[in-house]
Amino acid sequence: FPWAHLSAAAAAGQLGRPVEARTALEALARIHPALADARHARADWGLWLWDQELLDRLVIGVEKAQAL
Repeated sequence: FPWAHLSAAAAAGQLGRPVEARTALEALARIHPALADARHARADWGLWLWDQELLDRLVIGVEKAQAL
């Protein structure tokens, strides 16, 4: 289920946890590589999340996870 890995990556990124972020992003890359791109994640999450602030925080978390 790619959303679990994407959410875990976002949380790990926000918390500054590089091991967990890397693990989640690697799992995501195996299951659904396109979602590892923050822009694609925003577009897909945006279909389900109408709270713009929450969407922004999740995407920023993914971007932080990628930078760790």
